[in-house]
Amino acid sequence: MFDPLSALACIGFSIGALSFLANTVSKIDERAEEMRECKSRLRSFHWRLQELYLKFAAWQTIWLGKKPFRDETYIDFWGSKTFEDIHIVMGEILKVSKQIERLLRMTSCLDKEQSNAWVHLLNLDPFRLAEARPMEVEKIKLMQKIGFTLFRNGSLLEKIARLRSQIDGLENISQLSYRMRHHKDPNTKVTHEELLNASKIKIFIDDVSRYACSLYTLQQSEEQHIRWALELSPPEVEQALDPWNEPDTTYLDFFIRNIGQAHQRKAKRFRVFVLGDLGDIQTTSIKTFSKIHEILRDEVDTVLEDGPELFNLLEEPKSRSKPFRKMLTEGILSGPNRKSFDVERAELAYGLAHWFVMLWNTPWSWNLCSCGIRCTRLVKSSTRHAFDPRIGGPHWAPECHPANFANRRLLLLGITLAEIALTVPISVKPDGHSLMFTMGERWITGRSLADKIRKQCGRDTITKAVRYCLEYEDRKPESTLRPEDFEDYRQNILLP
Repeated sequence: MFDPLSALACIGFSIGALSFLANTVSKIDERAEEMRECKSRLRSFHWRLQELYLKFAAWQTIWLGKKPFRDETYIDFWGSKTFEDIHIVMGEILKVSKQIERLLRMTSCLDKEQSNAWVHLLNLDPFRLAEARPMEVEKIKLMQKIGFTLFRNGSLLEKIARLRSQIDGLENISQLSYRMRHHKDPNTKVTHEELLNASKIKIFIDDVSRYACSLYTLQQSEEQHIRWALELSPPEVEQALDPWNEPDTTYLDFFIRNIGQAHQRKAKRFRVFVLGDLGDIQTTSIKTFSKIHEILRDEVDTVLEDGPELFNLLEEPKSRSKPFRKMLTEGILSGPNRKSFDVERAELAYGLAHWFVMLWNTPWSWNLCSCGIRCTRLVKSSTRHAFDPRIGGPHWAPECHPANFANRRLLLLGITLAEIALTVPISVKPDGHSLMFTMGERWITGRSLADKIRKQCGRDTITKAVRYCLEYEDRKPESTLRPEDFEDYRQNILLP
């Protein structure tokens, strides 16, 4: 944890000491050239230190605020190496500040009036710094101190210069590291409000991920005849990631079907609420899981007791689902009625991008393939799509991508978005250090595939998202998504 207060206390003392000395000198002998020179130097030191104090205090206001963030949050802001470097610089700033303070302390005897003035100075925090501690006063001779200031000012100048270099470096490395990691304009000043918001998003995404992981683990380990699939509908406006500034709640929609009951042909749809304060995530997820399965087993259509705090039942499906890849293979989306599916495809592309970016750090984003996406028409409204990441479950196509590229999630997302855009199934195979794609007999490069999408959909639409996925898939993390990658994905996959 950072502790700039000790350094600020030392600098604050030094500023007060120099101000006191300068005022005292002016009272002794304004006519002496030496005294006028001493006063000028003392004022120069005073203003230089005051400037550095304010710069350092401003850094503290931005990066620490009233209460510092957790260490892991600073590592997310800057990276682990920069975090360590900043710790070292903070130590150096404190060290030099203490050296400057020692240079300005006096070591002889004062008269009563001067002694009282020094006692007042050393016990007073001139900047109301809460952590500044009263320091023991040693008796000194005023003229000895003035002589020191006149003849040893070289050492003081050198230390002030070092302090300036360290504080300037601290400002620059903090600002540039944060901006570069988060892919933003490095010349735009970071604000504490921006850092607070980034921290809140990080904490909330972590909570959502842990909750989603817990639900996934439960549905994998218990009652295998009950199948869960993540719904991919576009989020409601207030839950969209693109304008999301103050996250405190969201939801996850699921299609859940009891395949152990032969007469239950249709799934039920549930909306699971993810609140800002989940409490014990494991306990909450187990409670939610148990109540949902109770509804499925008992075949009831209402949520009783405290269920509404955890989840809601949504509009029920009209018919059983159909694999999206099968619809592509049969040409259902690319035939004479292609235009009638445009809205449905756009909603699927946006919903898929949103939920996969949101849940990247969970198993719900594993093994993406169009044969794992199923389309279901609802009783009163339009079609909904859901994804089941289980291998050996819904995946039916012989060329199913996760069989060969299970760990390359960005690649799988790019292929699926390309299939949605072009309304045809796409196969992929390795070709040396690159990949080749086909929509029939002819194999083409990823760049050519993106060009086909651009000609059909335009440059700054889904084309940008597909191109990004295919070009950067070997340079991006396939396990944990870091905050800076989250923002990168949001800008390049979700927003297009």
